[in-house]
Amino acid sequence: MKHPEPLRKTEEFKRVYHAGRSVADSRIVLYMAESDAGRPRLGISVSKKYGNSVQRHRFKRRIREIVRLREESLGNRDIVVIARNGSGEGTGAELAASFDRLAARLLTGKKR
Repeated sequence: MKHPEPLRKTEEFKRVYHAGRSVADSRIVLYMAESDAGRPRLGISVSKKYGNSVQRHRFKRRIREIVRLREESLGNRDIVVIARNGSGEGTGAELAASFDRLAARLLTGKKR
């Protein structure tokens, strides 16, 4: 599978923030909203407080791969992932587990 189409414009991010639902844990904040595109789209936000350029881009690569592997189960949704400060110490598997847990909460509609 290819990487998901990116969200690039501020308006696209704002639409997901306002129209979608969100859940969070100590590693990431995940927003999800129905998409008008034919496939999932992904936006990633990583602050400079997160770390240096290498750490920020490593986080982005990991998230893109996590979403790429789960693209079929996510359906036709726009996704925004925001890195929490200090979440860079974890491994890719821990980040994937965190994403899976939060995505399952959003997809099933459960609060906790």
